Amino acid sequence: MSRSVPAARRLPQALAVVWKLLFFNGLGAALMLCGVAGLVLAATGSAVSAIDLVGGVLPGAILLGFGLWGATRSADSPVARSVP
Repeated sequence: MSRSVPAARRLPQALAVVWKLLFFNGLGAALMLCGVAGLVLAATGSAVSAIDLVGGVLPGAILLGFGLWGATRSADSPVARSVP
C-alpha cells in the first residue's frame, strides 16, 4: 500500500521540477519548518506574539527574501539559464 504525499509537500517539489530550480525545495522546507514550529509553540501554550512571529511573519520574510534573490540574481548564472 502506497502512502500519499501531502499537498503542501508536493507543491514545492512540483515547482522545482517544472521550473528546474532546486531552490523551491529549500523554500518549501523552510516554510514547512516555520509552520511546524508555529504549531509546536501553539500546542505548548506560548505567547501569541511568538506564534504570530514564527508562524506568520517569518515565513513572509522568507518568501520575500527568496523573491528578492530570484529577481536580482544574474541572468548568466547556471540556474537562470536552466529556466525554459
